[in-house]
Amino acid sequence: MQLGVEEQVEQHQVLPRMLLVQTNRRVHGFQESRGHWFSEALGPNETVHQLHGRGHVAIAITPERALAFSAFTGGFFSIRFSPNEQVQSIDQTHDVTLVRTTVRQLAFRSQIGLWTEMR
Repeated sequence: MQLGVEEQVEQHQVLPRMLLVQTNRRVHGFQESRGHWFSEALGPNETVHQLHGRGHVAIAITPERALAFSAFTGGFFSIRFSPNEQVQSIDQTHDVTLVRTTVRQLAFRSQIGLWTEMR
């Protein structure tokens, strides 16, 4: 992975099967099993407020969306928040991340790379 001009690493999360690196412009994920980097651009005014990882899944939270990265499937899986939706808590097991917001509960399963929601 090569950083762009004026792109700076702000935080990272190192896990046994993957690595998540957040910069001021993108979020990068490294899938250890395939030796491959994936990148997801942040919007012009989008900033990562939280970065969590456990087991086979890592997640970056911005005011606009949640970005999940799976060690199994590779790549980023994004789900958008509504304008007034606020994250209340994040719980993780080795394969599932649960994000509770003021509006709904979002679950990401690392083995299938899919967000589901309950209202």
